[in-house]
Amino acid sequence: MALRIALLLGTLLALAGCKRLGTGARETFAREYSCPEARVAVTERSDLRYSAFLESPRPGTPAPEVAADPERLAKWTSDQAEEHSALMRDLDTSLTMYRVMGCDHEVFMGCAHVEDSEGSMDLSRVNCFTPPLGKKR
Repeated sequence: MALRIALLLGTLLALAGCKRLGTGARETFAREYSCPEARVAVTERSDLRYSAFLESPRPGTPAPEVAADPERLAKWTSDQAEEHSALMRDLDTSLTMYRVMGCDHEVFMGCAHVEDSEGSMDLSRVNCFTPPLGKKR
């Protein structure tokens, strides 16, 4: 019985330090737009992906010796496309999207819990990002 109570108390204490992603979106928006949190509406948008708000990347320029060799150029082009694709997958799987409105502004934000220096999630901290094409007004 004492073990169950200890486990329950431990779980409750852990949850008390857990910040919801939507709370992080509200706080970030309120700070960015000097808008009182009580006037900020936050809606999770699981139907949206962060990558949808990003412009298509402009291809870089391969080194002259790579550009001059068709096989190397094909490899370089393929590697660039895969690197971009992997980055977009990482963004889409790690960020939860929110629509945030208040004080005559509306934005979309991607939010995630912060990873600490040892690679563990710090559930008490949230980082939110507004993609370049995520601002409505």
